[in-house]
Amino acid sequence: MKERTKREIRRKSIHMIPGILGPAVVLLPAYIFGEIIGRTLGVIISLFFFIIYTLNHLHLKGKIKYEIPIGTSTFRIMARENELESSTFVGPIIFWGILVVMFLFLDLEVAMVGVWTSAIGDAFAAIVGTEVGRHKIPYNKRKSFEGSFALFITSFIGNYLILLMDPPMFYDVLILSLIASIAGVILESLPGSYLLDEITVPLIPAVIIQILGGYSFYLLGGLI
Repeated sequence: MKERTKREIRRKSIHMIPGILGPAVVLLPAYIFGEIIGRTLGVIISLFFFIIYTLNHLHLKGKIKYEIPIGTSTFRIMARENELESSTFVGPIIFWGILVVMFLFLDLEVAMVGVWTSAIGDAFAAIVGTEVGRHKIPYNKRKSFEGSFALFITSFIGNYLILLMDPPMFYDVLILSLIASIAGVILESLPGSYLLDEITVPLIPAVIIQILGGYSFYLLGGLI
């Protein structure tokens, strides 16, 4: 295994945590205690990490003297070379901020599809692309077809299983899972700042499913 791949695995092992634990800490409480509980937990947890990484960013910029628990240690493991050089770590702030929005307004299972696509699908794309990505995407030489295929497969499997828990009113779970996974692949492969991925990859596939599947929009459990 390439040394660069090992570094990517260390980085992405943290990146995958929201996708792995999300169903247990958000969906399971929602099924046991009611949707408002699961939705509130999703918002509180996302807001907690949003604040942690915002404080960490202020620490990196010298605005806060002391290191921030979780934030500082995560930065040392996950930050790219340019982030280490510039002492900036904005990606997690954007990611957790988007999760706050999704848990507020989207169907819980649909929001979890967005989390899974970004946390798990994107992680596998990076790891596989780094290790075996030999066929580069013409419009973005930093990405490979192998990495995009890994994202598609992992996203599709997760999306399908998650949506089975709350099937849509319109279309089939299989069709919506395919649409969301293809959208995730396209968005992740586009050229531009990786920070944009933190917005588009979780949010846009989820919104597409929310609309096409006929799910209701919510605000902390209340229909709007």
